[in-house]
Amino acid sequence: MLVSNFQGKADTNKTALPTQAIAIPEAICPLTGGGQYVFPSSRGDGRPMSDNTIRTALKSLGYDSDVMTAHGFRTTASTLLNEQG
Repeated sequence: MLVSNFQGKADTNKTALPTQAIAIPEAICPLTGGGQYVFPSSRGDGRPMSDNTIRTALKSLGYDSDVMTAHGFRTTASTLLNEQG
């Protein structure tokens, strides 16, 4: 499987993914409906989930933007999951 960066623009780089990286979205596919995006918009209009959706979810969990950002949450989750093996 090849993955394009920059939303398919002409100046993209294509990178071959290892089997382990391909297994993750394949495992999530039954939960997300098998569309174009792993995390689709809740509006169902063919767009990815917005940054605001992630910010709102974090805020509902009690995290203010000065404490946790969407990027910070992804980084923290990645670290914790990697530590678990």
